[in-house]
Amino acid sequence: MAMNDHTLLVEGEADRGFFEVLCRSLGLEARVEVAPPRRFGAGRDTKQAAFNILPMLLEDLVDREDGRLAVVVDADADNHAHGGGLYNALDAGLIDKEKPLYRALVDWLERIFPEPGLSD
Repeated sequence: MAMNDHTLLVEGEADRGFFEVLCRSLGLEARVEVAPPRRFGAGRDTKQAAFNILPMLLEDLVDREDGRLAVVVDADADNHAHGGGLYNALDAGLIDKEKPLYRALVDWLERIFPEPGLSD
């Protein structure tokens, strides 16, 4: 499957959801498709699957004048499942609670991975 002009390849669905919220909150002029490996025909959504699908995506870029591809893997902290790296960033105050991004991320996390104590 061909990629969009602006594609961000991520490991899986949790990463996809996070980076979609992030891209929307930044008000980017370009529409960025955030997609895990399965979107491009891989059998699984994993870090290795992202690496395996990368040559095909890079070849697709050769034929594009305006194509852009970014890859994010290991976006969460080691030994933390289900958004642990993001929870740690929120708890540590690394994302300003007064910014709309904070509320959007907390709302998304609470819908996907209910964890007590994030809402203020």
